[in-house]
This record gives sequence, structure tokens and C-alpha cells, in this order.
Amino acid sequence: MDLASRYKGVVGLVFGDNPSSNEDSYIQRLLDRISNGTLPDDRRSAIVELQSVVAESNAAQLAFGASGFPVVVGILKDQRDDVEMGVVGLVFGDNPSSNEDSYIQRLLDRISNGTLPDDRRSAIVELQSVVAESNAAQLAFGAASGLPVVVGILKDQRDDVEMTFKCIGDLVDGHPKNRDILASKVLGEDRQAEPALNSILRIILQTSSIQEFVAADYVFKTFCEKNREGQAMLASTLIPQPHPTTRDPLEDDVNMSFGSMLLRGICSGETDGNLETCCRAASILSHVLKDNVQCKEKALKIVLESPVPSMGTPEPLFQRIVRYLAVASSMKSKDKSKSYIQQIILKLLVTWTVDCPAAVQCFLDSRHHLTYLLDLVANPAATVCIRGLASILLGECVIYNKSNENGKDAFAVVDAVSQKMGLTTYFSKFEEMQSSFVFSSSSEGPREDHEPLTRTATPSEAEIEDVDVAGVMDKGNEDHPMLISLFDPSFTGLVKSLEGSIRERIVDVYSRPKSEVAVVPADLEQRSGESEKDYINRLKAFIEKQCSEIQVHASCSTRLCF
Repeated sequence: MDLASRYKGVVGLVFGDNPSSNEDSYIQRLLDRISNGTLPDDRRSAIVELQSVVAESNAAQLAFGASGFPVVVGILKDQRDDVEMGVVGLVFGDNPSSNEDSYIQRLLDRISNGTLPDDRRSAIVELQSVVAESNAAQLAFGAASGLPVVVGILKDQRDDVEMTFKCIGDLVDGHPKNRDILASKVLGEDRQAEPALNSILRIILQTSSIQEFVAADYVFKTFCEKNREGQAMLASTLIPQPHPTTRDPLEDDVNMSFGSMLLRGICSGETDGNLETCCRAASILSHVLKDNVQCKEKALKIVLESPVPSMGTPEPLFQRIVRYLAVASSMKSKDKSKSYIQQIILKLLVTWTVDCPAAVQCFLDSRHHLTYLLDLVANPAATVCIRGLASILLGECVIYNKSNENGKDAFAVVDAVSQKMGLTTYFSKFEEMQSSFVFSSSSEGPREDHEPLTRTATPSEAEIEDVDVAGVMDKGNEDHPMLISLFDPSFTGLVKSLEGSIRERIVDVYSRPKSEVAVVPADLEQRSGESEKDYINRLKAFIEKQCSEIQVHASCSTRLCF
């Protein structure tokens, strides 16, 4: 009798008449013996037992799904040369890709045809886990035309939308073909049809759930990462629209482009004073602009009309966002659960300014911006991350500053920092930020205590809720724990690299003799309301006075010599 036959009927013996109550734990025990067992005979026995259980029970196949498939595939890939594990190939086949194809197709059938919400949700979770654990699964998923199936859930099943987002994010992560599928996918029919990316953005701007926002933000992060064509496609739609006359500026207008909806989301707080939607839109814009100078410069050219044209003048998008940051800073909100708005807006400004001298110039075009940013860095009421990110933005105004204009050049910024707080205090903001709860947690990578078999950096709803928001803030760190997921290792790594460049450049600029810098007296600037003729006459008088003083000085020096 072979090993497989010895375990014939094990399902009935173990599970009895009610397998659903015990199969999950039983499958987990077998998988633990396979992956962590030290005795070859025990591991071999567990594999054969698992084969029999899965072969005889559909319910066991479902229990095997999310946890079992990555374990088995991992054994095939990592321990193929281990003679004792050769039985794995006999049980599950020598071609893991063919297994992935059929397994993924079964999951897709459950997602698209399932009538029970719990079963459909379970299939989505299993699919996310498989894709996250195996790169080959992305290829199998594309071959099965699975992405449209998952994206289609966004239209019909809002109760499953958060796990759906995480699954989509993993599927497009580093996979050009799946990115193209997502970019071209349209939801709805006829007049109600709109691109899937637009639908996801609409959910981000309208949802009341922080968890949904975080999960959907992950989709845009993975879609835009190292995807210059995709970023350019989204940036090309950044066209301002007239201010809405309806009560809800984000009502379901499926004819609005992605970029127009994003800009409207950024400006939505202008009328109602709620910057929650603005900061969410700012987070998405940071993905569109990241590491893409062309997209950054295109966005710098966007000029927004004032909400009330008769009471304001148009202003560049970059300066509008800086103004919203100032507004957020001045709001004394009692709701600490939303104490992340300034940080997300600062993340956008820091990302936008990297390698973009034009953004620095735009920032310094307004004299108030530098003063405000200095005050924010020195503000003891601001959180550690706010002060730290404001310090980084200040530093970018030095290292990416190409201006020779007095008052806007790198020396002027460094001098302003020195006068306001001193360089030692300024640099200390970096250390404080790096030791903060948000940055130290992000640098450690994604948490793995809940779902050790997945590699997604997006925490689940349970993970976010597991963090005691009030408790963390009561310990003196008022930065919202949700920022851990948005301040991913790529962003915290960028900030860390900027710190070194900023220190080096500031020391270099500050150590130069001031005589190397042309300093023009403030009273030589044209005064408000002063005509060109009067300004020129005043300059002439100033120069004549200087010449006279030089001559007097020279005459005195000559007499002293004799």
C-alpha cells in the first residue's frame, strides 16, 4: 500500500460530519509541519496527508488556499534539491506555474460567480496572498484576464472594496502588463462608464473610511512607481475646471477627467474649510509626480482661479498647496484622529521639490512662504514629523536653489535659518524626526504579525485599528499612526538621503565669506506705489552719495599717509 492510500478517508476521520469547523486549523497544523518541521519523515508524512485531505474535500481546498499555496510553491522553489522533499513534486506536480494557473482561475471563478459575500471576500484575500508571495502568480493572473474581474468588484460590491484595493495594488506592483490593463479598464456602461482609475480616485475623495483611503492610495503608489508613461498619462489630464455651482463639488460626474477631479479634490476645502479631501488628493498627486521632472514642471504651470474671482487673483497650484498647509497649521482641531493633514501635504511638497529647481523658485516667489516655513520648523506645538518635514523642505530650498537673485538665493535661505534658530537647532529637527514613532516604524518595514505570508506594505483595517491612536499621542508623539503606511520605506529613505545632502550644502554655503555674495541694501528695492521715474532718481541719488563718501574716505586716507 502506497503512502497516499494509507491516508484514504482521512477527511472523514478528522473532520467528521462537520468539516467546516475544523479544517482550517487542521490544514494549518499540516502546513506548519511541512514548513517548520525538522524531522524528514514527519515532513514527508504531513505532505502526503495534506494531499489526501485536499483531494477528498472541496472545503479543505478552500482552507488550503491563502496559506497553503505559497508554502508549497516556496518549497518547490527553495528546496528542489532536497531529496527528502522530492515527494512534494510527486504530490503537487513539478511545474508550480501550471498549479498557479489553475488555482488562480478557480479563485477568479469564486470572485466573479460567488453568491456568498464571505466566500467572495475569502477568495479575494487568498488571491492577494498568492500574488504577493509569488511573482509567477502575476503572470498567471494576467493570462487568466483576472485583473478586470477584480477591478469590476469596485462597481458592484462596495463591501469588499478595501481587500480588493490591496489585491489590485499587489497585482500591478512592478508588472507593466497589469498596469496597462488597469489603465485601460472601464467600469460601468454607456453614459455611466468611466475609467477604473477615476473610480478609485472618486472613492478616495469621498470615503469616510481611513482604511479605504490607505488601501486605495496603495493602488496609485504601485501603479505610478517607476512608471513614467503612466504618470505622464495621468498628469496630462491635470486641467482645472470651473468652480462647481452644486453643493457637492465631487458629485458623480463621470465625464470629468482624472486630473480635473484630482484638482477639484485639492481645492475642495476652499469653501467648507475641510482639508481632509485636500490632503488625500495631495497624496495621490505625490505619486503622480514622484521622480518625474517632466510631470513636476507640467504641474508647476497649472494656475488655479480664486473661488470668488472678484475677491482674489489666480495663483499657481504649488503656491495654493502651500497656502493650504498654512491654513491647516492655523486650525486648532480637537479631533486628533485627523492629525495627519499637514504631514501629507508636506510629503507632497517635499516629493515635488526633489530635483526641481523650478519648484524652489515658485516657493520663494512669495516672501511669506519662507517666513511661514521657518515659523513652522520652530513651532513647539507642531508634531515631530511636521517640524522635521518642514526642515527638509527648507533644506531643499538650498540644495536645489539655482537663483542668483538677492533674497531668493541659497545664501539667503541659509542666513534666514541661522538668524531664526541657529544651524544646530535646525539640524536637530532631523534627528527628532528619525527617532519618531512614524519614521522608526516605517524604517523597520511592514508589520508581519497578522499576515506573515504576504509582502504588501499596506496594513489591513485590523492592523490600523490595533494601534492605540490616543495612546500613541498621549506619549508625546501626536503624529497619527496611519502615517506609517503612507510614509513607506521609499519615502523615509528619500528623506534620509536628503538629510545628508542638506547638511553638506548648508555647511558649504554658510562657510563661504559673505563678500562672495552680492548683498543689495533693502532700501534700494523699488517701494510699493513708487513710479519708475522716482525709483530711478532715488537710485541716482544713492549712487552719488556713495561716490561722495568714497572720495571723502580717499582724501582722509591720503592726509593720514603724510
